[in-house]
Amino acid sequence: MTEREKALLKNKYGHSKFLLAVHCLGKYIKDIYHPSDSSKKIIICGENNHIPYVPEGCGVRIFGKNNILEIDPSVKSWNGDINIGNFDYLVDGCYIRIGKKCSSNGTNIVLGDNGSRVIIGDECMFSWGINIWASDTHSVFLQGTGEMINWGKEVFIGNHVWLGMHSTVLKNSYIADNSIVGAYGVVAKQFKEPGCVLAGNPAKVVKRGITWSPERPNDFKHKAP
Repeated sequence: MTEREKALLKNKYGHSKFLLAVHCLGKYIKDIYHPSDSSKKIIICGENNHIPYVPEGCGVRIFGKNNILEIDPSVKSWNGDINIGNFDYLVDGCYIRIGKKCSSNGTNIVLGDNGSRVIIGDECMFSWGINIWASDTHSVFLQGTGEMINWGKEVFIGNHVWLGMHSTVLKNSYIADNSIVGAYGVVAKQFKEPGCVLAGNPAKVVKRGITWSPERPNDFKHKAP
């Protein structure tokens, strides 16, 4: 706390330690549940990591080397966090691309395996509470042989994909162009047919032959053929 902040608080609350404690507690709770964009941090630990552009509202944490994060400059705001590796496990050669004119109200992206990738196409719209896991971060293996069976390689999300609130996309998944993932859906395999609605846990195709617009229904209905 700066001297100016101390002076302002003293002028507001006098010498009441109780009121000062209530003020500090309220600020702490606000910062937890309603963090400002300025609280988003960029942490890069390691060599030869390439991050040319980070939009407003995006937190980035990279632990390892030779990792690339490419976000198209047309993405002006991306609320959420991007995590490549962690302080206790360093990764090598991961790649994330977020395409043109994408938006996010709250997306958490995690890569934890060397060489894993997340590819997000153009004009995608992600709601809040979205989780994209390109890695499990823990090991699953066969008894007896010790063979690993849950390597994370790539998550691919095509152009013009809408992820509904609290949806999850797991490792090695594929979502084709013009698709929608319904609220709380869990995508755990490859869906290569474009123009589908995916819903449920695990997600399955519930409707085909669709596309969507970010416009509100009341606005769009006047333009519909």
